[in-house]
Amino acid sequence: MQTFFRMAVLAAPIALAACGGKDDLDELALNDTPPEVLFNEGLALRAQGKLRDSTDKFEELDKLYPYSEYSKKSLVNLAFLNYSRGKYTETVNAAKRFVTLYPGDEDSAYMLYLAGQSYFRQMPDITRDQAVTRKSAAAFNELIQRFPESEYAPDAEK
Repeated sequence: MQTFFRMAVLAAPIALAACGGKDDLDELALNDTPPEVLFNEGLALRAQGKLRDSTDKFEELDKLYPYSEYSKKSLVNLAFLNYSRGKYTETVNAAKRFVTLYPGDEDSAYMLYLAGQSYFRQMPDITRDQAVTRKSAAAFNELIQRFPESEYAPDAEK
């Protein structure tokens, strides 16, 4: 029985490695682009108006280099791009992640502002559930409390 167990333990990694296809290996081989290159490509695509492609580039950067300074900048761009494209849930997710990872960063005020605006744009009419309204108010209140001198605070107070 121990021999069978040992063989199973040794065979498991081989079997799992076989599950990964050639495409997975090709993708890993192609993902050696430095973070600054990915970031600049994302900015260039954004400047060209290719918002979806720019979003993809920043998502790739965030996935490959989650602890780089460029990843932090990519989250700001992801939130902005998703907001610009009307992808409010994705905007909120990027903004929340940024504020969680970088709570004292100067861009946290902007992220809270985008989250509040995203919730605001999702508000249903008054006859429906107002959970999104409460989330919008909470995001704006956090912005006002944490960053009262921010350029976004006056708009959040409205």
